[in-house]
Amino acid sequence: MESTSATTTRDFNPLKVCHQQESGETCGFYATYHMIVTATKVGLTKPEEFKVPTAPIPHEELCKLRAKTASFLISQVISGKGEFHYPTSSAP
Repeated sequence: MESTSATTTRDFNPLKVCHQQESGETCGFYATYHMIVTATKVGLTKPEEFKVPTAPIPHEELCKLRAKTASFLISQVISGKGEFHYPTSSAP
């Protein structure tokens, strides 16, 4: 099956597709982006319907991912009321 938009997506084949990011510290954000994209495709019945983005993620989208990550860490991990907060014990 040929892709309808070869410049921005490719048929899913993990052995052939690599979403390249610019050098720097964006690898984790690309991984996060792909997890979010994958989570929205749960209802697909044919693997070939899943299209992997290959164009660079826009700067604005990376900024949104950073903000969501920071918000989650502050509200759910660092905050004592957060679901994933692990209080440290002050007892010896």
